[in-house]
Amino acid sequence: MKKNLRFIIPIAALAMLSLIFGIMYLINSNSTGNGNNAETTDTSTQPTLTSTEAAEKYKIGIMQFDSPKEYSDVYNEFINALEQRGFIEDVNVEFIYENAKGDSDKCSEIAQSLIDNDVDLIFAISEDNAVAAYEATKEIPIVFGAVTDPESAELIETNEAPGTNVTGVSDDSPSIEQMDLIKSLFPDASAVCAIYNELDESSVTQVSLAESQAETNGMEFEKHGISEYTDIESLINDIIEETDVIYLPYDELLSDRISGITNIAYEHGIPVIGGNEIMVLNGCTAAYGIDYTDVGKQSALMVVEILQNGGDPAKMPVRYLNELILYVNSDAQDKLDFEISKEMEEKAVIVSSEEDKE
Repeated sequence: MKKNLRFIIPIAALAMLSLIFGIMYLINSNSTGNGNNAETTDTSTQPTLTSTEAAEKYKIGIMQFDSPKEYSDVYNEFINALEQRGFIEDVNVEFIYENAKGDSDKCSEIAQSLIDNDVDLIFAISEDNAVAAYEATKEIPIVFGAVTDPESAELIETNEAPGTNVTGVSDDSPSIEQMDLIKSLFPDASAVCAIYNELDESSVTQVSLAESQAETNGMEFEKHGISEYTDIESLINDIIEETDVIYLPYDELLSDRISGITNIAYEHGIPVIGGNEIMVLNGCTAAYGIDYTDVGKQSALMVVEILQNGGDPAKMPVRYLNELILYVNSDAQDKLDFEISKEMEEKAVIVSSEEDKE
């Protein structure tokens, strides 16, 4: 019996090996013939997906209030930054662009039209557009660009935790830093007079922050609220002898009246510090400002986070830009005959009032 088993076992083993090699041959004959085992997929035989098929196509509504340089910078960089991150128009994203051309009443119509177009997200440039969009929808994500104080505009609960379908990038005027700028450019100045739009919450907020910083810097601070009916020239004539510097927080009403203010102020040798670079272009002496292209870029990054990564606007803190740029008006510098330190001059952007008119 033991003698027979010596022959049976090798025969059984050979049979088993033959069976295994047969199965392997059948598997290889059904494979792609690329020399790999059956688990390897030959991608050369798979259809190539177009970029449109490979990615979801998004629909983004863009609301622009009007076309000053700062808003155009926001829009252009927003589109550019999205393209750099793979959002290509007519490939995987459709932009629906609307411009209210300065008409606040039209903002609501635009917001509703974007909702009717079933957009995935609304990018609102300016407070008017952001408020109109938020009033129109509490569901569609809204990212704003260039809203100074989103809390005061009641778009969000807090900057740190918006708590709504809205978040974005602020263009808050650096009013505290403007007071430090006065101290740097005009160290002998002891009295500052602020003129602000008393009906604009942002203007009121800027002046409040400036007042606190001016007092910290050891300067007297007076403020005069105006409205569209104020005789601005009469006001300036009344206060011109009592101040060393005039401060104008950023506000469209004030921005439109800069020439009436600076004409009188410069005759008396009084500098006018503005709320941002736009006001310097319009004639103010100097101001710290932000880079509006960065507003567009940061807004685009937030849009990518929401659409691609499922970010929730309610939990995405509002972004404020930390890098400030010093703008100095060369025409005002000639009229007032003041100098800036070499260090500040190297970092400053020197502009002329005429540049904005070209």
